[in-house]
Amino acid sequence: MLCHYEDGYLLSSYMTVVDIDPLNSAVICTDAFYNKMTLQFSNIIDVK
Repeated sequence: MLCHYEDGYLLSSYMTVVDIDPLNSAVICTDAFYNKMTLQFSNIIDVK
């Protein structure tokens, strides 16, 4: 479960972390439908 900030909203969803990009301070994730999403470290609120 990953809670993140996007476009003024707090969103929670189940995602799989597939890569961590320390150079760009980003986490690359996929959801249940294998849609790839890149989240900045600063936008991640909580991870369970």
